[in-house]
Formats: sequence, C-alpha cells, structure tokens
Amino acid sequence: MSKRNGNASRTALIVLCCVLAVVLIGLLVITILANNLLGQIQHPEDTTLSSSEIEEFLNENTVAVTGPTIGDEDIDFGTDPTQPTDVIETNELINILLIGQNASSASSWQKSEAMILCTFNKKTKTVTMTSFLPDIYVQIPGFGNNKLNVAYTIGGMKLLNQTLEENFGVKIDGNVAVNFDGFMKLIDKAGGVEIQLTAAEASYLNTHGNWGITTMGGWSLKEGKNTLTGAQAMGYSLIKKIGGEAERTTRQRKVIAALIERAKSKSLTELYDLAKDTAAMIATDMTDSQIKEHITKLAPMLADVKVVTQRIPAEGTYSHENVSNLGSCAVINFDANRKLLEETLKP
Repeated sequence: MSKRNGNASRTALIVLCCVLAVVLIGLLVITILANNLLGQIQHPEDTTLSSSEIEEFLNENTVAVTGPTIGDEDIDFGTDPTQPTDVIETNELINILLIGQNASSASSWQKSEAMILCTFNKKTKTVTMTSFLPDIYVQIPGFGNNKLNVAYTIGGMKLLNQTLEENFGVKIDGNVAVNFDGFMKLIDKAGGVEIQLTAAEASYLNTHGNWGITTMGGWSLKEGKNTLTGAQAMGYSLIKKIGGEAERTTRQRKVIAALIERAKSKSLTELYDLAKDTAAMIATDMTDSQIKEHITKLAPMLADVKVVTQRIPAEGTYSHENVSNLGSCAVINFDANRKLLEETLKP
C-alpha cells in the first residue's frame, strides 16, 4: 500500500467517527425537519461486480511475498467453524454500520477502508462504536477467504453484512457509506475543533502539515489549546510518528469528543445546517421509512447518550502474518473477539 493510500485509510476512520458525532447531535433536530434532511441522503443501488470483474480485482490484489507465509490450514477460525456463528440480536439493540469508502482516483475499485459498527443500546442509552480493521483475514460467504474489506468491493453492503454476521455474530440493521473527502468541510462548517496540543505535536504539524493531502500549510500552531481547522484536524488525526498507533487512536478520539462539544454549543438552526451538510455526504441502503423508524426509537436516548469505543481485533488477540499471496493480514483469535463483542454489545 502506498503512503498516500495508507494515510487515506487512516483518515477514513476519523472521518466516519466525526460524521457519526454530528449525526448523533443532528438526530435531535431531524425528528422536527426529517423530510427535508432525508431528501439530501443518497440511496444508490448496492451493485456487485461481475465474475470477470471479481477475478480481475482479486488478481490485482495479490502480491509477491518474500519470507515465510501461512495458509488456511494454519488459521483457526474459531470453535466449530462449520456451524453458524451465534448472532447477537435483541430488541434493545440497533446496529448501524458506517463504511468509509476509498475514493482515491488511483484505484477504480470501491473499497471499504474503514468499517465502524455503531450499536445503539436503548436499555443502557449507550452507543458502542466498534471499528473493524480492514485487513482481518475472514471467511467471505461464497467467495473463500480474504481480507475483510474485499467483501464490500465484490459484493457491496449486502455481502459485507453477511461476512460480519458469519464471522463475528453481529447483525446489521442498516448501512451508511461516507466518502471521506468531506472531512475538512465538516470540521470547518462546525467552526473548527479545540484540541490541546503538546509541544511535539505542534512542532510536527507546523513542519509536516498534512502530507500534501491539501495545499494548506504554513501553520503556526503552539503548545496548549488550539482551534484546529479542518485541514489541521486532518493532519493531527494522521500523526503516527509521536507515540505510534496507540496515541494516534487517542488523537482521533479527542477530535471526536471536541466535535461533539462543538455541536452541543450550536443553536437549533446551526444544528440543522450541520446535519443537512452531513446528510448530503452519505449514502445508505435504508429507506426513508426505516430511517424515520430508527430515529423515533433513538431520539429519547440522545440527550444523555454515552459513547464507548473499541476495536476488533482487540489488543493481544491477533498478529500480522503473510497469508498466501495476499501479503500482510490480521490473523485473529476469533473466539476471543466474538466473546468480547457479546460481552460489550449484548444488553
């Protein structure tokens, strides 16, 4: 994967989380002005690739691997993989999957570079955001074993949902796909986000900007509290040189929290405008009536909703291995991660 594509993949996660934050706040006013906002949402057909296109895509995504590799016979897909995975499903839960599409012009294939399962628990008034790494090695129904994000490319939302259900036991009630090109516009529309920068972070951003993703740069950020623009928030969310992957994830959560706080300070009119802009950036497989039904069920919990975040695979339950001719994949302990999902999602 190129440096630019890697940055795009990492950006997709923070974009999705930020969009979710605005949607959560925006839902408070959607119940009043639902029809106007629903009219902005895209409802594209969930197309799948033809047999020849699938073959072409899979061939393009094989790599020449140097060093040791493992095969399917070396991978444990969990206890009794021949039996259907138990599905976590109750009337108290609504599962909406957020999909970050890779819109890079360098590739003609539509890829799900970020996938966040948003589980709304009406009983506990909690939203659990579970991000799935795109390179988890999974069983794709009808298409053999491959990386998780391959399911979306070859079979759209429907096949991705089937793959998540059969591998992890989560049933998807609806999908929202987001093109992360709107990230900076969203932050700027909200008036920026207040972030406490360390001296190292400020210096790094002033020196590196956001790695050519935009032409904006020449910043004079300082240690302490800063109101970051969309471009600066993007750069901040991509920092990996300081503290590695763990601190990068922390930075993303800080941006999410800051955006939520910013949205809370908005007037009803401002919230509506923000929600309208958000709605125009998304596509969904849900009908207008389904969206309204979910809004009706979720609206009572939004005033004091708690947001919890987690990642699949969890720390200590996976390793990156070269799998056949696919290159590096996240080979995970399926039983441990299914148990985690059941413990954290089930009421």
